[in-house]
Amino acid sequence: MGSGTPGGFEPEKPKTDYKSDLQKGDQIDLSTFNQRKAISGSKGEFIDPKTGWRISPDRAGNNSHGGSAWKLLDKNGNRVATLDQNGNVLRK
Repeated sequence: MGSGTPGGFEPEKPKTDYKSDLQKGDQIDLSTFNQRKAISGSKGEFIDPKTGWRISPDRAGNNSHGGSAWKLLDKNGNRVATLDQNGNVLRK
C-alpha cells in the first residue's frame, strides 16, 4: 500500500487566510484571477472564482509608487496588499 491516508484519499487542505499570512516578497498566482468584471469609470477588476478575491489595476499607471501594478482586495472589497506586475507582495 502507498503512504496515503486510509481509504486512499487525502484530506482537504485548510483554506489560507491570506490577509494574516501574506508577507512582503510572497507571490500571488495572478493566473487564478481569470474572470473580468467591468466597473464604470475604471479599467475593471479580475476575480479569482474560487476565493472571490479580486485584483484591481493600480490607477497611478506609469506613475505608480514603488513598482505597484495591482491592488489585492478580499471578497468584501478591503485592500489586503499591493502587488507588482508579477504578483509579488510589495506591502500590506
